[in-house]
Amino acid sequence: MPPDTTTPPPAAPQRQWAIVELFGHQRIAGAISQESFGGDTFTRIDVPQVSWPEEVFIDGRREVQTRTIPAHTKLLGAKAIYGIDIVDEPTALTAAHAIRRAPLHLYTLKEALAGLTQRERQLLLDTPPMA
Repeated sequence: MPPDTTTPPPAAPQRQWAIVELFGHQRIAGAISQESFGGDTFTRIDVPQVSWPEEVFIDGRREVQTRTIPAHTKLLGAKAIYGIDIVDEPTALTAAHAIRRAPLHLYTLKEALAGLTQRERQLLLDTPPMA
């Protein structure tokens, strides 16, 4: 029988974890990789889900509720990054829980209009569009 000359497939790259310092005194932590988008290369941070108990008062009674920030992904341009600390997974997860960075909250037009008075809505509708 002839020897096997096929090359084994390359091993999947090991997942790296990091705490990333951003300009503007912000931090983000999670799994780090690179991703190309629109012809540019970005640093990709996959932020894990973060949950913590929080004490709230409802109708004068103290309750403990669990707050959760869902797992999300953030793409960062090189100029937004001040520093990257490569760490192990437990350290990145601990940092993510301490940082509690939430993803961008998207507002819909319906939500935005609901926050306006009837007069403000009418003024907005009567304003001519900018050229």
